[in-house]
Amino acid sequence: MFWDMDLFALAEGADIAFAVILGRGGECYGISIYEGFEGLNDFWRLCNQGRLNISETYAGLTQTNLTCYWGERNELSQEQYQIIKSLGYKFRGKNQWPYFLSHKTGYLPYNMDAAEAGRMTAYLSRLAQALTYYEKNKMQVDFEKGNLFWFSWNEKTRQWDGMERPLPFFTYQFLQMQIPDGEFARQLCKIPQQNRGLDIHIDCLPVSIEDEGFERPAAVRLVMLADAATGMVFSSDIVPPDEFEGEVLINSILQNIDEYGRPREIRVCNEIIKNYVCELCSIGKIKLKKVKKIPVFQELLETLYGMR
Repeated sequence: MFWDMDLFALAEGADIAFAVILGRGGECYGISIYEGFEGLNDFWRLCNQGRLNISETYAGLTQTNLTCYWGERNELSQEQYQIIKSLGYKFRGKNQWPYFLSHKTGYLPYNMDAAEAGRMTAYLSRLAQALTYYEKNKMQVDFEKGNLFWFSWNEKTRQWDGMERPLPFFTYQFLQMQIPDGEFARQLCKIPQQNRGLDIHIDCLPVSIEDEGFERPAAVRLVMLADAATGMVFSSDIVPPDEFEGEVLINSILQNIDEYGRPREIRVCNEIIKNYVCELCSIGKIKLKKVKKIPVFQELLETLYGMR
């Protein structure tokens, strides 16, 4: 009945979550919950993967959501299987085994903790109410024209109401780094500008990093810098899971500038990274160029993945 781009907003007071029902396309079955407008932006980044020119791995490992999947028995971890077994449930057949995963930026998908499980239970209950309301009232939301089904608590009537509403936004909202001007700009422009180009990129590897300080296994998210002319890799820094990749990127660029001088040009291959560095390039009088791909980074990622 619903496609995986059809959104249900579940709103109560200032709290809002966006639900997506997966499976009509026949590839992946489940229900994903994206919490708040940041969550909705994660959803659009995932959907706009091709237009943004980002890898499937990056799109998947930089989203935050709660998802219930229905899959095969071999898709479940041993812990997930033991939970089902301990509850006395039995499932047979294709795409009949339910399992729950928490996706969080910077981390690999992991089992939900108690708080997440509690929220997911409430969301699924609310979504069931929303779907009942939708069917009972013969709602016909025009999802293809940028609308969603809004299900919210009405304080006046003390009831849950459903209606068609325009999406708050329907494409990925870029994040920009705010860099102080003034003294910073003067100091940056004092650094001699060299006749060189700098290639930069951010991507992920589906490789686990185990650390006592991490709440769950972290993913490898890399900030990479290379010489545009020779392809020599200057650095490949791992972004800590709870840090903002844009800040790590800016710091890596500034460190490179301090060591090698201010480049005449910085090249990127997607709009997300371009927006991270556009203000720095403007302040530092550095040409910013977007290209389709930078092969050295793909080669580096393949090499690192092969070494795991």
